[in-house]
Amino acid sequence: MRKLFKSKIFIFGLILAVLAFGVMIYAFVSPSPTPISNLMGVIVTPFEKAVNWVGDGVGGFFAYFKGYDDLEKENERLWDRIAEYEQMEADYYAAISENEELRKLAQLKQKRSDLTFEMCSVVSVVTEGYTSTFTINRGTADGISVGDCVMTDAGFVGYISSAGLKSAEVITLVNIETKIACLVSRTRQAVVAEGDFVLSADGKLKLSYIKNDADLKVGDIIETSGAGENYPKGIIVGTVKEIKSESHGISQYAIIEPSVDIYKLTTVFVVKDFEITE
Repeated sequence: MRKLFKSKIFIFGLILAVLAFGVMIYAFVSPSPTPISNLMGVIVTPFEKAVNWVGDGVGGFFAYFKGYDDLEKENERLWDRIAEYEQMEADYYAAISENEELRKLAQLKQKRSDLTFEMCSVVSVVTEGYTSTFTINRGTADGISVGDCVMTDAGFVGYISSAGLKSAEVITLVNIETKIACLVSRTRQAVVAEGDFVLSADGKLKLSYIKNDADLKVGDIIETSGAGENYPKGIIVGTVKEIKSESHGISQYAIIEPSVDIYKLTTVFVVKDFEITE
């Protein structure tokens, strides 16, 4: 180490470093530009620009991530607002729908003051082959019983097949288990509407065992007769769409288009009680 400090190269380098440092001090403190300060400017300026560029780059790098974080937070806030507005819209249309159903119920009560209704929402639907049922959100706690008639303002839907405390299952009129004592509105002829294995898939039912000379026409309206005291009298079941002969030729049958589209139901009215009329 002592040899290093005593070497001519080290001493020469040290002298140059001192001179260079002195020149830099002189250039910076000099009040006016000098050849030396100009030379130093030429040497130092590229380094200064490089440092500034690196500094700007680093600053921009961190600013980018900060901006990204801010953008993520803003997006999150906007998604929350969108969800809030969507819920408000859903609530708005639900309120409109409920008001419409309440209006229908009020009109139905005015038209059929002999019936006691419970308005219910359809919560699930099961339609598989000849099976056609759905579940409603009311049950025995709301005065609903097995066998109660289910309808809308348009007509007959089905009947309660089982009931829990706060829910019940409805068998629809196109289910093969369904049999409804009916009348032809025009002629007051007694008929029986029932679910059919083939027709149920198309959402239709049939009138069976009609005499060949019976006064029945396409377009005739079929309504409940009230016979047997199972269902109220005068609820529209459907309309005669076709009249066909049975294969044995002794009688004929009619295909009935229900007055209610059971596949689009959202709200129904359960008849909890009704006045029996002859």
